[in-house]
Amino acid sequence: MISVEIYKNGELLKECESIQDAGRYLQQYTGDRFKRFNAIQNGYCYGDIWSYNGASYTFKVSAEFANKRKRQLESK
Repeated sequence: MISVEIYKNGELLKECESIQDAGRYLQQYTGDRFKRFNAIQNGYCYGDIWSYNGASYTFKVSAEFANKRKRQLESK
């Protein structure tokens, strides 16, 4: 498992034990219909920001994991 930090408007909101945990937490916290795994992945791989209801969310994992996953995505 990989730890995921969720930031809301630049402030640490929650540190989750896994990407799945982060998706579930984000869905509950925001009331969104979806778990937004792609937004989380794009956030930690490419620095993308996910905006929802006027708030900006960013995601961080270890640099080693982010680089490995980015290489996997780009090799497809």
